[in-house]
Amino acid sequence: MTKIKGTVALAIGLALAPSWQAQETWRQACVQQCYTRPTPGDPEMQRQEIVSLEKEAAHAIQLKSGTYFQRVLQR
Repeated sequence: MTKIKGTVALAIGLALAPSWQAQETWRQACVQQCYTRPTPGDPEMQRQEIVSLEKEAAHAIQLKSGTYFQRVLQR
């Protein structure tokens, strides 16, 4: 009886487990996209954008406003 329960549990586990091959394929595609993505432009412009985003976040926190975070997280 215990062997049957164990076998059934194993079969259900294997049937419900995600496909490792599919996950590996997805991971490889993600890594490849990062390597082939064009390099970003001017580093100073990127720095200024980050500083601006940090200031906007601080202001949104002070105002207790969630609209900034909704906008940024939807990008």
